Amino acid sequence: MSRPTHTYEGRRGPTPARWAFLWRRRRLPQGAPQQLRGTVPQLEPRTLLLGLIHMFPPALGLAPTLALCLTLSLALTGGPALAHAPTAPTDPIRQFELSLRELEQPGRILYVVAHPDDEDSGLLARLCRGEGHELLLLTLTRGEGGQNEVGTELFDALGVLRSRELEASSNYIGNLQRFSRAFEFGYSFSVEETYDLWGYEPIVREIVATIRDFQPDVVLTMWPGGPGGGQHHQASARMTYDAFEIAGTDRWPELGTPHRASRLFQQVRRDIDNDHAPERLVALETGQYDAVLGSTYQEFGLRGRESHQCQGMARLREVMPTSTSRWYWAREWSGSTVREPSPATALDHFFSGLDLTWTDDPKSEAKVARLLEESRRSEGADKLRRVREAFEELKSTSFASASREETWRRRFQRLVALSAQVAIEVRADRRLAAAGDELDISIGLFSSEEAELKLEIVGPTTSIEGSPWSGPAIQAELDGENTWKDTVSIQLPQSMEPSIARPVPRGPAVGDVDPREFAAPTWGAFYAKPTLTLDGMTFDLEPVRIVNQELDAELPQTFYSDLHVVPDPSIRTKNPRVPLPLFDGPGAGAAETEITWWVSSLKGGEIEVVPSVPPGWTIEPASRTVSPRPGAEVPAKFTLRPPASLRDDANPTGPEVIIAARARHLESGEESRVGYQRVEHRHIRPGALLVSSEFTITPFRVEMTSGLRVGFVEGSGDQMPAALNVLGIEAVPMSDADLLEGDLDRFDVIVTGVRAYKVREDLAAAQPRLMEWVERGGTLLVQYNKFEFNAGEQVSSPFAPFPETKVGRRRVTDPASPVVVNHADHPVFAQPNRIVPGDWEGWVQERGLYFLDVTDPRYLDLITLEDPWPLNAGPKGGALVDAPVGEGHWVYVGVGLFRQLPAAVPGAYRLLANLLAL
Repeated sequence: MSRPTHTYEGRRGPTPARWAFLWRRRRLPQGAPQQLRGTVPQLEPRTLLLGLIHMFPPALGLAPTLALCLTLSLALTGGPALAHAPTAPTDPIRQFELSLRELEQPGRILYVVAHPDDEDSGLLARLCRGEGHELLLLTLTRGEGGQNEVGTELFDALGVLRSRELEASSNYIGNLQRFSRAFEFGYSFSVEETYDLWGYEPIVREIVATIRDFQPDVVLTMWPGGPGGGQHHQASARMTYDAFEIAGTDRWPELGTPHRASRLFQQVRRDIDNDHAPERLVALETGQYDAVLGSTYQEFGLRGRESHQCQGMARLREVMPTSTSRWYWAREWSGSTVREPSPATALDHFFSGLDLTWTDDPKSEAKVARLLEESRRSEGADKLRRVREAFEELKSTSFASASREETWRRRFQRLVALSAQVAIEVRADRRLAAAGDELDISIGLFSSEEAELKLEIVGPTTSIEGSPWSGPAIQAELDGENTWKDTVSIQLPQSMEPSIARPVPRGPAVGDVDPREFAAPTWGAFYAKPTLTLDGMTFDLEPVRIVNQELDAELPQTFYSDLHVVPDPSIRTKNPRVPLPLFDGPGAGAAETEITWWVSSLKGGEIEVVPSVPPGWTIEPASRTVSPRPGAEVPAKFTLRPPASLRDDANPTGPEVIIAARARHLESGEESRVGYQRVEHRHIRPGALLVSSEFTITPFRVEMTSGLRVGFVEGSGDQMPAALNVLGIEAVPMSDADLLEGDLDRFDVIVTGVRAYKVREDLAAAQPRLMEWVERGGTLLVQYNKFEFNAGEQVSSPFAPFPETKVGRRRVTDPASPVVVNHADHPVFAQPNRIVPGDWEGWVQERGLYFLDVTDPRYLDLITLEDPWPLNAGPKGGALVDAPVGEGHWVYVGVGLFRQLPAAVPGAYRLLANLLAL
């Protein structure tokens, strides 16, 4: 989420120190000194190419050629990328060379990992782009339990973001992508915990089904052992180990025909003892320079890895980086049994010694190889002729397997399209549509040859077993013309279901959920399936993704998004869990809370929102009508009041209740009880998540200190301001001017957002002023930071009040782990709320992370936490640390309030109220 910009008119000029800070942040206002102004932006290749097209006069004949290169670049990769996504080498010349590489490699690789960003990107670049292998990356989770450095998305919405990031990386590097339906519940120190929460058998079944469907020659996975955290990795490796064998047997016949991959390799992240079998260690270098890619494989892979921005994977690189990817040959199929391999010689590649061919006819393969090599050196019509001859040679040959034939035909069809200079673009007139809508689809075709093209618009399935919805057949005939354009209208079925992401089911039970619903990275995008006829030969080309072109007015810059079906009308919650504070103490008013549904319709118009509440609860008004503009989302606000008897309950936490609503379009009569949340960042294709209209209301007792003045320093994305608002506090967002020059004494408390020291250089620059303010009596609450808080210092952070203090790696992942209070009489546990054992119950995902390492006795280490897992054994401090400084307090909050507050955990709100009152 981008931070708001600020204007400086009417303020006194910044100090020299502030000029230097603003220069580093590239946010200089008008009137800045000339020597500090202006930077040259780094343009993308496509931006440069567009510029070249307009620079050269038509008489030179260069503009059409460059335009063709651009069109092919867009069409052959399934549509344009987002403005800030890395651009793969997709110009036709290099694509042709890469396609030839693919036709030299018949082998298939399945690579199984636990989360997005677990993949070895340099290795993927070598195998996919450098050597031309077909590689399917099976990522078991979508990363829902990770952190987010670019926005406020958590849980399912974060899964959408990370899936889109992985999709961008895969498109760049060249691998195929699938997911399982495992939900990432957070960092884990236990394989057994992972089995319990994912379900061991359901996920093994999904890996088995993938092996049988994809039919790989070798399987790669992660290392199955080792101490420390992140045991999802080890669990995924052990599941893959078992699935490798099961897939080759007749067990679970409903998952497909048995398939025996030849070898299983496990990645070695650290040195291991291989003295007993050194020949089973395979080392693949990724530092070779590839002239087609224009980089080493490691550098190319790291460029794709930069797409994982919410996980902080965009990093500085050395010149022409190198690396070694090390793998242990763990298992192999030998006849009808699986065994540990005992090779006579060491392997230098995964496929070493395997007999991998496309067909059973070596003479035909040799002829095809010769024709393709000649096409590499040919131009124009000669290039296409040799490619077609090669296609004719093999198309009637007996292939080694059905998977070999499927791969060969798909790759040859791509080569034919390149050699015929075929480019296809298909655009929708909008990004989002509703069931029953009529859409205009614009189609553009270019070919250097006389060709016929048939196109079929294919939409997402309405059920897993059903066939995709198909639009009208579209036929184009070039007849000597190079280009063809047309616009057709298609009607979506009234029964079509939303095609956007759905929340991944929690827990091990599969129930009625078909895991294939969650396998695709794009969830249900629309495609055009083209069939090309050239000189009597017919080729089924790769499907072309249908995209919509939009203008980002803030940059301004164009970007592209998928066509998706969404609920209409849409009604959703922004946070499905709502805390309802029952305020105690003097002046406490009646218990009530404002709840807001967000409502939209693609067609606009009047929409009635009708809530439903349990007996004894009241909501006002009984209904509300809103009138959003087409596609715009507006709030529908209501006041919710609990039964009067709830306040008399001695229990500090009341029973949870469910509040739901329906939206009805007054003109059309269409109703909905669900909506969609957009997940949009400039480095990904826009995504969306299907969201319920249900609220879970959690009442709890809390007492607040009145009159608190609180400032908030936004970090890398958390919902602290909304939580403060629940407690009746309007936190003031603090700009760089506020931190560097403003009056800090107008605040009693300043709260820093999650990882604020990473993204707010103004916060680091203002540290001396902040500590002076703390000494005068202020309270500074520092939510968790990672190692940016240490600022590269090995002994002590420059942002801590006392020496020998830094953020460490300690965390406690069990949200139900015991909490030992070290200073029971400390105000944090006593006023204005008495913190009791029940306040530590109901926490989600984890207790906390990145605890503070302290040795100075002036720190008060307030609590001690301990995980039940042997790999994270031992008591851990630093989760909640108070440092009295002068008249004030500096407090490090490593307990995960940033997760607990959006989850409406009562004890987290009561603890926050006490922290604010220090």
